[in-house]
Amino acid sequence: AILGSITVALLCVVIFTDGTAGNGDSLCHYLIARGAAKNHSLFFDHWGKPLFTLLSFPFAQLGFTAVKCYNVLAMSIACAAAYHTAYIAGIKRAWLTVLFFFFASETIEVTPSAFTEPTFALILAVAILLISSNRLKAGLIVLSFLPFARPEGLFILQLAADFLYAANRISLWPLLLTGHVVISLMGYPYHESILWVFTENPYARTELLEGERHWHYFPVRMYYLIGPVSCFVLSAGILHTIYKYLKLKKTVQLHLSFWLICGSFLVVFIAHSIFWTFGMFGSIGLTRVIMGTMPCIAILCVAGFNLISYPLYKLQRKATEYVTTGLLFIALFYFTFLY
Repeated sequence: AILGSITVALLCVVIFTDGTAGNGDSLCHYLIARGAAKNHSLFFDHWGKPLFTLLSFPFAQLGFTAVKCYNVLAMSIACAAAYHTAYIAGIKRAWLTVLFFFFASETIEVTPSAFTEPTFALILAVAILLISSNRLKAGLIVLSFLPFARPEGLFILQLAADFLYAANRISLWPLLLTGHVVISLMGYPYHESILWVFTENPYARTELLEGERHWHYFPVRMYYLIGPVSCFVLSAGILHTIYKYLKLKKTVQLHLSFWLICGSFLVVFIAHSIFWTFGMFGSIGLTRVIMGTMPCIAILCVAGFNLISYPLYKLQRKATEYVTTGLLFIALFYFTFLY
């Protein structure tokens, strides 16, 4: 009910109001998806992100508002997948995933746009849900297409390989190549090279950008991206996940939580912090890239909130539960919409 209400509210925003977040990239991605109807080579344009173009193409033919609707639906499905993952993992109060997911300033800004982060979040969330539901092969195949939603997917594919190694399933490594093989073959007629996905990557820059840069830029920006409450419980959730992985008996679900849920957020966050600090790969400090891992952030936030509120939860009183979650709702609402 909460997710449905939020989805309807965001659809009303994109349908009945004008504008978009990040005018430059947002409009560029839309125009590439729309233009692919006449120029098929745009389906395999690296800057447009092939997976985003393929999925948003039908919407783009109906106009820019339709593409914004696609992004709203993509984020809503990603949120639903994150909730079901938390539920399957046995995380108490899994429904709070919806609040942590959408009561984040940057989520609300990124969603009504033609950015590629919602597609990235969608693919990542669905892949993790499939893996947590014991549909490992299907999940790995879906995950293999992640780099074609955003290039950060390459780092997460490495985490997936580590996950399979830790879970003694290295025989499934070839499935992680599915996305590259399929997209490479589909784009070959337009690029005349089977390796075009590597050779024509616009982010593969060797020069370093100059200028004053600080390592703490991305950590500080998290305060504004998801709010102080979510930052606090996210930190608790990360530390708790790492602690459990080091101390408890390793299960497939624990490997999944450590490598693909906790790891996906950390690898994107740390990688962009390094890129920004040293001016690598043309980094200009875009913080919205973190929101592609919002499904993982939301799950970790719920785990952290449960850890912090555990002493109150042990009281086993409904009044305590209502007060605790009510205060959380008020705090998230205040920092997202009023502060």
